[in-house]
Amino acid sequence: MEIHGRGGAIRVGPYTAARVGAWTLSRGGDIYTVVAEIVQPDAYWLTQEPTQMAFAVGARSWVWSQPRLSVTGATVTGELHGPPETR
Repeated sequence: MEIHGRGGAIRVGPYTAARVGAWTLSRGGDIYTVVAEIVQPDAYWLTQEPTQMAFAVGARSWVWSQPRLSVTGATVTGELHGPPETR
């Protein structure tokens, strides 16, 4: 399964490390692989360990805790484990 969208955020505690533009989620079992465009990075918070990654999906947000992410330039890639929390 593959889902495409636009909008989201990488968070470190209460701080926004980056806003996310276009993104793609691919699911394999309980692991989702993400590739996303970073559109508004915070240079300091983006170097810290992320605590959440959220994506806008329709009128809701899908949120994962403890994402495993890697940032290269304006692209973030990584793994999200388990089902998302829906808000």
